[in-house]
Amino acid sequence: MRVLSHVILGGIISLLIFLLAPDIAFSSFLVIFVSSVLIDIDHYLSYAITNNDLNFVRMCKYQEKRMKVWEGLSRKQKRYSKHDIIIFHGIEFFLLVAAIALFYELARFILIGISIHMILDFIDLYFSEAPFYVKSSQLYLYFKDKDKKSY
Repeated sequence: MRVLSHVILGGIISLLIFLLAPDIAFSSFLVIFVSSVLIDIDHYLSYAITNNDLNFVRMCKYQEKRMKVWEGLSRKQKRYSKHDIIIFHGIEFFLLVAAIALFYELARFILIGISIHMILDFIDLYFSEAPFYVKSSQLYLYFKDKDKKSY
């Protein structure tokens, strides 16, 4: 899913939560919204490490080009393509934040934002006919994709 979609949909859902839960402060609404978008920073980290390039503009162009290639692949090609490891998009990171949320209220709102983001990503995976494991577990993805070719 593109970042703009996450900004718009994450903003709408965060606002609905804020409006429907009167005990949530405006600052908590902002944490939910920002965390629903900033989780995608792992795409930048993956690009920077893989390409040894810290230029954000080049990363955006690279991601856009890859997104167009991805959209042109068949369901079978998507299943047999190697996927980037994006460390914040998996159960491992979710469980870490959930454990921290047991002790820190701020982490609870971050977890809500992450949940919004991941639900949107799974909806996008469904409609793009991509395998769910891509965003389910990054450890599983690593072992499943280690011998595959990038698309």
